[in-house]
Amino acid sequence: MASSNHTELNEDIRHAFKDGNAQKSRALHELKAKRKEHHNGDEDEHNSDEDGDGIVIEVPTTEQHKALGDYVKSIIYGGLDGIITTFAIVAGIAGADLATEVILVLGFANLIADGLSMGIGDYLSESAELEYIASEKLREEWEFDNFQEGEIQEMIEIYKTKGVSEQDAEVILRTMSKYKEFFINHMMIQELELQPPSGDEQP
Repeated sequence: MASSNHTELNEDIRHAFKDGNAQKSRALHELKAKRKEHHNGDEDEHNSDEDGDGIVIEVPTTEQHKALGDYVKSIIYGGLDGIITTFAIVAGIAGADLATEVILVLGFANLIADGLSMGIGDYLSESAELEYIASEKLREEWEFDNFQEGEIQEMIEIYKTKGVSEQDAEVILRTMSKYKEFFINHMMIQELELQPPSGDEQP
């Protein structure tokens, strides 16, 4: 139920951004912060009754590198798909005792068609992903411009879940907030788990 309410609240925040309603966005962010404080308070009360020696804080350590990795994925995925489907078609045609020329023509035709299909599909999916990331960054920039304090408080809560004290998190993030682009990029990674666009990405 709590997860459902959280999702609905995030959707309301998105709608406020789309409508350009800064006042509604601010109110929703404040409501979100209050709910987090209430939830954290309940957790602290629960943890106070238990032995804290076994608490383990998990901090994600995976790095996201977007360069040759994406191309290798596309090449391997497309190559395997092309090899398997072409082999299946050629093997089926060969079983029909057709001429060698016919088998070769149909095999190459399938290989070319499959390559085009995979290439276009990969291009469109990558383009859609880049557009989504760009739209999320635009929303975060708008929210930062209209309610900077709310964005800082959201990041403080995220830092606290990673084991950083509230005092240290506030010092770190208020310093970061002086550099808008850096802060928003960092927020996208920590809050949305999206790699911010560098501007030179190609689908």
